[in-house]
Amino acid sequence: PDAHLETRREFTSSFGGRGGSCITTECGTPGVAFLGTALGEPQMNFHSACECKQLCLDNLDEGCRSWRVHAIRDTNFNPEEEWHGHIVCYMMTDVYEAAQAYPSVGFVSGGVDVVVVAAEFPGSADGAFAGVVRITGAGLPAGTAAELGRMRLKPVEAGGSCAGEP
Repeated sequence: PDAHLETRREFTSSFGGRGGSCITTECGTPGVAFLGTALGEPQMNFHSACECKQLCLDNLDEGCRSWRVHAIRDTNFNPEEEWHGHIVCYMMTDVYEAAQAYPSVGFVSGGVDVVVVAAEFPGSADGAFAGVVRITGAGLPAGTAAELGRMRLKPVEAGGSCAGEP
């Protein structure tokens, strides 16, 4: 197989005192095709699923919320029948839903994950926090306040640790 068509790479690293752990650098879900509303034309000559995901992230302002790649190997009707490969990147405006993707060999699909574009922290006259925090971004869960009750925000003092008590 062509190295050009690789959509998954792994490496071994040592971190936190644990050595030899395998860390995947894979983007998306391999073997599934998510069909959403197209954003622009398919993009040719990509090298990986992660490169396609980055293009989607670069196009958040234009509405990109999900992506898929299709790794293709063919002879392209070449008389010499020499095989070649390329990866096509599709950007979409729909939020990626794994349950709506269908199994398909050669495809990798995914979303933009959570991207915070802006956050508003209202304060009172004395500078203390007061009010409702508003977070704007992409990939944030949708739903009513009751459905999103599992969402939490933990303020941490400057220089503080997220591991500390709330």
